[in-house]
This record gives sequence, C-alpha cells and structure tokens, in this order.
Amino acid sequence: MTRRTHHTLRNRHAAARFAATWLLLFSAYLPSLAQRELATISSVRSDSILFLDRDITNLQLFPLLVDQEVSPQPFALPKRPLPEAVAHWQNEVAPHLNAVGSFGETTQSEGYTAVANLYEAASLWFATGEGAYIDAVEKALFGALPATMFSSPDAVERAVAAQAMIDASQIVYATDSLGLYVNFYLNTFAHIVTTQGQTYNVDISTTMPWGGMMKLRIRTPQQQAIPLTLRLRIPSWVDEAPAIYVDGIEQDYTVERGYALIHRTWKYYDEVYMLFNVVPKPTTLGGRTRWSGGPITYCMEDTACAPSQYDIELLGEDAMTHHPVYALTTTQQADTTQLILRPYMDLPPQKRRIWHQQAE
Repeated sequence: MTRRTHHTLRNRHAAARFAATWLLLFSAYLPSLAQRELATISSVRSDSILFLDRDITNLQLFPLLVDQEVSPQPFALPKRPLPEAVAHWQNEVAPHLNAVGSFGETTQSEGYTAVANLYEAASLWFATGEGAYIDAVEKALFGALPATMFSSPDAVERAVAAQAMIDASQIVYATDSLGLYVNFYLNTFAHIVTTQGQTYNVDISTTMPWGGMMKLRIRTPQQQAIPLTLRLRIPSWVDEAPAIYVDGIEQDYTVERGYALIHRTWKYYDEVYMLFNVVPKPTTLGGRTRWSGGPITYCMEDTACAPSQYDIELLGEDAMTHHPVYALTTTQQADTTQLILRPYMDLPPQKRRIWHQQAE
C-alpha cells in the first residue's frame, strides 16, 4: 500500500468514525421514512419480528449483550438529492468497500467505518430498492460489526456497532404496494402489515449464514389466498441463480434490482425453498487470496501463505462460538499440511486478515 493510499484510507476511517458517532447521537433528529414523500418502501418494524436464534444472527438480542441501552431507530433517507447521493456512494464508498463492510485492509476503527457505510447503504436502499445496497449492509452485519462488538477496546465504537446492528433488524423484511421484500435469510417469525392494510405472517427456517438451506412459509389470515409479489434477494456472492421451489415445484422467476420476483396467489402455509452454496471459496487478485462462504469472510489462523491447490473440508464447530471451522489440506512431495480457516469475527484483531499472500 502506498503512503498516499494509506493516508487517504486513514482520513476515510477518521471521517467514518465521526459520521458513525454523529448518527448514534442525533439519529432522532434525522427525517424518518414516514416523513419523506420519496419513500415507497416501508420497513417491517423490529417489534413485529421474532428472532429465533441466540447468536450474531439475532439482530435484536446480540446488540443488547454489548449495550443494554440500544433500541431500534428508524432509518433516514438521503438528505442530499438522490442522484448526488448515488454518485457519492459509487465514487467515494463502493470502490473502497472491503469484504467485511469497512475500508481497506486495516482493523483500526473498522467498526466506525462499517457503521457509516451501513447507514448510507440502507438509506440508499430505501430510496432505490437496489439489492446491491443490502449486499453492503450484509458485509458489515456479518463482518466488521460483530468483530468490533467482540473485541474493540473502544466502548463508543462497540456501542455504535451495536446500534447499527439492532437498527438493521428493521430491514430483514420490508413492504411496498406490490408485496414483500426479504433481504436477509435468518430464523425469524414476522407479522406483516402493509400500507394497504393487508396482513399475513411469514416465518423463515434456515441454516444461513453458516449453511445454505432456506425455507420460508407464508401464513395467510383465516387461511385465505392473497395475491402477493415476493422479492427474494439474490446476494452478490451467489455464483449462479438458485433454483426456487414453492411447495416442491420449481418456479420460473425474473430478477429485478437484485431480487428474484415471484408473483402469485399465495395460500396458507405455502412454502418457498432455496439452497445456497456457502462453502468457503477463494478469490485471487494480484497474487493474493481471500476466502468467503456466503456472507462470511474466513481467515487462516496462522501467517502461512495461501496455497494455490488444496482440498477443503468442514472440521466441525468451534467449541465456544459454534461457528464452522474449515481445513485447507495441501500435499507437496508426500508432505501434508493442514491450514485452518475461521470466520473473520472469531479471530483476535492481530490475526484478522482479509487477504493472504499466495504461495509461489
């Protein structure tokens, strides 16, 4: 990294730290979605969702373990004109965004940066409905934010990370005049009330983000049938468009703004099934390699160079976090070496590396 690049990223981290702290302190004074005519997408409030897990995927409970005072606050739409806000994201944020939702390759102040990026991405999503902004939110939710909450020595940084995570519980689901958005596949039960007065319940049973199975069921009132457009987010980390089944029958669907659209009349307990591949896979760039499986970034435990050829296998779960642990096994001249991959958030800061030098 050049001195100029390092200086630029350091300034970006400092600016993001200020922005994240400002958002935490003054979010109550920002124009909420209900106050802006531009909003056509409505969040499903956190108090209408029951999160069923007890780990980082519980966006309501996990933040409270860090700061018992946090509570969900409404997202604000961009204060600047939308074309200007989109241009700022495309020119000033997206080119520097890393795999864990922060900037660059340093863990210093990454929580502040990820929080600022999350709020900016969420506000743009409400204004545009573009799934790419939720991809950025997802990187922070399962990367820099839990890493910060686990180990940052800065109490304020941990607090703003907790606030951002609990705020994100309000964009798991959203509605518009046509139907339902599903942004994150988490074990949840939600009561949906649309602006048109339509009500129904949705529940998701999933192994995400550690596994790839997702089942969603729609419970219509009094077992009635209702017309509904279901928008299922196709994350950017997906290599191929997944097959989507409703009650065991594969569905044709179109992809619009990063979402699979299924428009049909839904009956009581109709079930949607999808399967994603979340086994860690490498991305190589400029002689360096990183691993990601689904929305999770994985790191090697030691400082060894990344092997160019290997077999990968699931070793099991970490005894403390219950997160998956993978092994990369390489064989050279009858010598077998095993390298351990763990989620970025599970390693101490000094061992967190997004990119690993590739072995020659």
